[in-house]
This record gives sequence, C-alpha cells and structure tokens, in this order.
Amino acid sequence: MASRAFLFAKYFRTLRQITRTFNVANSAGTIDSFDEDTYRAARYVITAYKGTNTQTTEILLQHNGSGSVDLTEYGTLMTGSAMATYTADRSGSTIRLRGTPSNAATIFKFKAEYVEA
Repeated sequence: MASRAFLFAKYFRTLRQITRTFNVANSAGTIDSFDEDTYRAARYVITAYKGTNTQTTEILLQHNGSGSVDLTEYGTLMTGSAMATYTADRSGSTIRLRGTPSNAATIFKFKAEYVEA
C-alpha cells in the first residue's frame, strides 16, 4: 500500500510561482490557467500590491469536468485598501483564475498547488 506522503506528493504538486502585472484597473485578467483534463483543483496564495497597499489571500478552485467551476476565497489580509477581486471560469478546456485589480499597475504574485485529475 502506498504511503500517505507518496500519495500527497503524487496528486498535490507545487508547480508555479509567478508574477503578473495588470496595467488596467477594474478590468479582469488571467492570473493562472490550466487544462481541465490535467488538474481537477488548485490552491493559490496570492499577493496583490501597489505601493504600500497589499492584499494577500488564499483561494481554492475546483471544476467538475463538465463546465462548472467553483472558487472560494479565505484568509484575506489587507494593508490599506482592497487591491483585487477574484473569479474563475472555463474557456474551452482551460480553467482560468481571473483577477480584477482596483488600481492600474497592480502587481500579482502567487504560488499555486494543483491536484491531478
């Protein structure tokens, strides 16, 4: 029987640490995307900032393989005003995490972990 550590490592992988800058306020942009046949769920820790305003949040995202995409945001910390809102959707066979910054030139940095389909 496989150990729990092996199963965790096999199905829950940290793959990306990426920085994105969105130069348009109040317009959604794709922060991350993945193929629905490859991954079933993802967990993100995202920091959005500009100047001294910083917002860090954790997001869980999942899809059911038939078009439904669910997202929950929790553990949000803010210094200053809110920097972004988050949504998720499906475009073709691609699952997308989208962010809408409240200010132009907002920088997004995130770490993502994925659960295989």
